[in-house]
Amino acid sequence: MKIKINLIGRSILTAVMLFFVFIEASCAQDCTDYAREAENYLNANDSGSAGVLYDNAGICYYNAGDCDNALEYFEKSTVYSLKAEDYAQAGVTYDNMGMCYYARENYERALLYFNKSIEYSLKANDSKMAGVAFDNMGLCYYHKKDYVPALMYFNKSIEYSLKAGDYKMAGVAYDDSGMCFFNKGEYDKAAGYFNKSVEYSLKADEYKLAGVAYNNIGLCYYYPEDYNTSLLYFEKAVQYSLKAGDYITVGAAYENTGLSYYNKDNCSGAVKYWNLAVEVLKKENANVSYIEQNIKNCNAPLNQTHAVVAETSEAAGAVGAREAAGTSGTTGTAGTTGTAGTAGTEEAAGNVGPERVTVTAGTAVNAGTAGTAENETHLTSEKPASSGGEPGENNLLIWAAVLAAVLIIAAFMYKRSRPVYGLQKKV
Repeated sequence: MKIKINLIGRSILTAVMLFFVFIEASCAQDCTDYAREAENYLNANDSGSAGVLYDNAGICYYNAGDCDNALEYFEKSTVYSLKAEDYAQAGVTYDNMGMCYYARENYERALLYFNKSIEYSLKANDSKMAGVAFDNMGLCYYHKKDYVPALMYFNKSIEYSLKAGDYKMAGVAYDDSGMCFFNKGEYDKAAGYFNKSVEYSLKADEYKLAGVAYNNIGLCYYYPEDYNTSLLYFEKAVQYSLKAGDYITVGAAYENTGLSYYNKDNCSGAVKYWNLAVEVLKKENANVSYIEQNIKNCNAPLNQTHAVVAETSEAAGAVGAREAAGTSGTTGTAGTTGTAGTAGTEEAAGNVGPERVTVTAGTAVNAGTAGTAENETHLTSEKPASSGGEPGENNLLIWAAVLAAVLIIAAFMYKRSRPVYGLQKKV
């Protein structure tokens, strides 16, 4: 019986592995499709369209976590975009190249490409793209804890984003600026920038970012021990984060509300909101063990007493490339600019919230091995298997086969329905 179940487990595991192999192969196929199409445009002497398609190929590889191939195609994109004097596309692609190095935490190299992006974006009078690249430069300095140049570039981002009417990006850059002051303990200045972030986020109907900024304002009052005011802003954070479906920030705001009540010597209020935080965060697979322990020991010193900075994906995802040109001689339509994530502090974040990374897909958790053949022989001595199998085993094998078929069909449909790739800045 145990061997049979082990074989069933292997069948299911194999089906899942085949599913992901199929997806990866589909992605690689899509990436090479863009490159082949680019070559067709080159044969038609259309360098501009080839530049767009090579950029899309690079984005495809970037989304698959293959920065080496991504950089190769981004480089080709810049060559042909500049040959066609398509400076706007060159600005987009240089930003994408910067993102590859940003993802590797090679901030010095990333800065070189973000600077190139600004150069060509301004040459094309593309203030929106320049605003994105300026923020990305600021984030590089932010991670190096070099807040003076970070603030300078965030302010540049605000300037160009407002010039372009990109209120979402302005909201992001204001929040990033606020984080610089927050990390320096200048809570009054930080709160001013977070309030500006709320203002422009709401102008852009970006409720997720507004929720993050409200939480951060609450923290600016929490640390100076103005708990009554902090509670007002944590409540606002919950309100807008729920509206946006951002349950990680909802959980962080609930936890911070509980901490405010705890510091007001209101243990019952603290426990009420910590229970809400646990309920929400468990659904997001976040670590809540320390909150649960604090609930048990509310009247004793807590395991963790610092508040939680609401986290969004801080990596500044590059601007989405323009759509691949559909017919010979036409360039793709400009894709929408993505938005940089807020630069939340990892030190203050505690255990709540997922790791804040770039838009690359996370790796799958390694599946456990199915056991060695030696172990299987030991198991056979417990109960000989009959030729027909144990009752229900054949059904389990059938269901394993059905699962494999469903996953393969799902993978096929996924491949057919995949959108054109674009690096989107995630808020």
